[in-house]
Amino acid sequence: MAFILGVLIVVIGLIISIGLHECGHLLPAKKFGALVPQFMIGFGPTLFSRKRGETEYGVKAILLGGYCKILGMYGPGNLDQVGYKLDGKKLTVRQARALEPDQADKLVPTWSQEARDASLAEIPTEKRSRAFYNLPVSRRLVVMFGGPVMNLFLSFVLMAIAMLGIGIATPTTTVDKAVCLKAGQVVDCSQAGAQPAPAAKAGIKPGDVLVSWNGKKINTWDDLRQYASQTHGEATVKVRRNGQTLNFQLSQVDGKAGLYSKTERASTGIATYGKTMWQLFYQTGAVVLKLPVAVWNVGISVFTDTPRDSAGIMSVLGVGRIAGEIGSAPSTQVTLADRAGGLLSLLASLNMALFVFNLIPLPPLDGGHIAGACWQGIKNTYARLRSRPAPGPIDAAKAVPLTYLVAGLLIAMTVLLMVADVTDPIRLP
Repeated sequence: MAFILGVLIVVIGLIISIGLHECGHLLPAKKFGALVPQFMIGFGPTLFSRKRGETEYGVKAILLGGYCKILGMYGPGNLDQVGYKLDGKKLTVRQARALEPDQADKLVPTWSQEARDASLAEIPTEKRSRAFYNLPVSRRLVVMFGGPVMNLFLSFVLMAIAMLGIGIATPTTTVDKAVCLKAGQVVDCSQAGAQPAPAAKAGIKPGDVLVSWNGKKINTWDDLRQYASQTHGEATVKVRRNGQTLNFQLSQVDGKAGLYSKTERASTGIATYGKTMWQLFYQTGAVVLKLPVAVWNVGISVFTDTPRDSAGIMSVLGVGRIAGEIGSAPSTQVTLADRAGGLLSLLASLNMALFVFNLIPLPPLDGGHIAGACWQGIKNTYARLRSRPAPGPIDAAKAVPLTYLVAGLLIAMTVLLMVADVTDPIRLP
């Protein structure tokens, strides 16, 4: 039950994140007067919807995304560009419109022209001035950046709640337990062949407060880790127990004392929070830059016996599994606050991934539309510097073949990752 609850929390959080992403497009688009006939969460058949003003709001059956339909994403193009084929011969839009009706019925539009025609057909003639391609470049950029920026904002808010509100479980210098070892690995002391680790053998007990290691003061648990890792042989450890200071002689220390720390939950502070967010952005960006290699490696692990990279990419199924494992972790090891912080951090990471991924400058991602608007801005600036009239809207429909290719690759990547997350899932350490 706890596993399912963890999955549901992240699924609901992801749906809300998608909805707010689309709101980031919707609100400025409506503010600037663009035509927005649909705002949907999900894909496929509509479960329910309601119309408010010009916009239909609803939820669809497949909750793997969402969309905010803005009319006029593709402009009318140029009358003298090739847009059709007739009996294997290429025709410009102007030539095609001059044909007799019986010949016009045989025209085959290119993918780009089909997108232009469909885009224009959706807009009533009297409302063409409100088409998206007619918005100033600055307003188009605001609309397209709105979705990713909303995800970035959510990432910051969720991580702030996790780190500054709930806090992070921080190791103290108080001993939680002294453990046993077997073949150099920490094991339950009841296991056959388990031997008390140096600390337990020397007599250190839970509740002891570590003071020094071989005369070096222990201020943090990281100090202990560092001192122990550098020790091969004997060590003198000073602890405080019930107001008394005791010395223990540890023998055969081979880089491991065999101690676990008692943790306390505390706010990390603004500096650590800011550093964490920068690392999250940097690491997410690094993954996106190496995405083709990461997908290739997942494919290798699916079709061969090669182990899967535990720090690699995963699908929503993998994310759901991680959420379930966080929710169902034993209560003796993980508190309710740990679970809440873990799930919030997971959702923060997902929103950071949505922010970075959507800025890839390829259609149909937001970054593709942003790149198109930027190109329009460059052309306008160049024309202004040369005292020429601003050119018309760029012909974004020329990128439709690339859009189909990228969409196909994204679908294939999603299927591959889902297969990998079923057959060879990434699990929490």
